[in-house]
Amino acid sequence: MRMLMDGDLIAQCNIADLGTVDMRTLASLDSFKHNLRDGLEQLGGTFHMFAAASDRTNEIGYREYRVEMDGAVSDMELRWIYYQVTDRNGNQRIVVFVIEPRNFEAFGETDFRFMETFRIRTME
Repeated sequence: MRMLMDGDLIAQCNIADLGTVDMRTLASLDSFKHNLRDGLEQLGGTFHMFAAASDRTNEIGYREYRVEMDGAVSDMELRWIYYQVTDRNGNQRIVVFVIEPRNFEAFGETDFRFMETFRIRTME
């Protein structure tokens, strides 16, 4: 998905199914951060810093890791906002927002508003 404002690209959002995990062995927030950093570097990107990270259970009972990561790809500075969301049955999704620094103000808290309505649906 793309967020456009007056025809300008503000951010991009991708959602992926991570399958199902045993809730007793759910990886930690630190492990998630480590995997994000390694993934960026393996793809040829440059990691700068983690701008924020949190671990919470949201209003509908999903375990939610949120990580803001700054870096660059092909000399383009970017911020990634990652959410790893796990429902009570261990179904996981990853939601990532990608924003250029010049669009931070226009993006605002769009990710928080989006995630308030995010639900995991399974084919059962």
